[in-house]
Amino acid sequence: MWEAIAGASDGYFLEKLDERVTAQHAKQKARNEKHPDFQVQTSEQIKEFLQSTVGISGRGLCVFIASTITPKREKFEHHWCTTGGGVIPRGYFNLYMTCDRFAHISLNLHFSSNGDRCVASDRASKKQRSIINVSQETFQVNFIPPSIMAFDEPCYRRDRVIGASGPSGFDLVVTDRFYTSVALAMQLLTMKFYSIGTIMMNGRGLCEAILPPKKNSKSVSNKRSKMIEQDTYQVVKFLHVPVMEDVR
Repeated sequence: MWEAIAGASDGYFLEKLDERVTAQHAKQKARNEKHPDFQVQTSEQIKEFLQSTVGISGRGLCVFIASTITPKREKFEHHWCTTGGGVIPRGYFNLYMTCDRFAHISLNLHFSSNGDRCVASDRASKKQRSIINVSQETFQVNFIPPSIMAFDEPCYRRDRVIGASGPSGFDLVVTDRFYTSVALAMQLLTMKFYSIGTIMMNGRGLCEAILPPKKNSKSVSNKRSKMIEQDTYQVVKFLHVPVMEDVR
């Protein structure tokens, strides 16, 4: 499977070679206009340099995946830094794969060939079919089913998901507490997007009636008061935008 992915990735690299040569040549010409000392390479020189790139191998893909698993707070390129401290020793990744090599695989990674005749008829499924087949065969070889198995695959009616009247023409946007705001929700509504999220108490446009009371000009803790019954909540509807609600 890994060799097949490597072959498809190399094929994609050759497929896009002329397009990338043209783009790099145009970029060098633009840089030469700003910096006359910069020497522009010919299209033939750029193409010859790109063609000298070593092909992708199955082992290289395994190292590529191993590099992506290790987290990094800042830029991913900092894995190859030779200065600065951290949990991973400096220059550790460069022992197994250079930064340029990692970028080359990231740019050309393909799981199946675009030249397959089946792709023209059903591009979405055919390009993934070879990977799905290998995964299914590997699963069947290694998985030994027990004597008793339980299946939980519920199937909901279409009208329970989108309503009996059919799709409403709106999409849904889910935001976290930092980006959620009343102004953003109203703007998304004009673009036919519903939105849902947890808003911060200092969010602009938030109804003050559902905010916790203040004591000495300071907000009281937002924890549930003992005077409020369990399993209760407050709902506030906007007068001018009835479809918008605040829930606390």
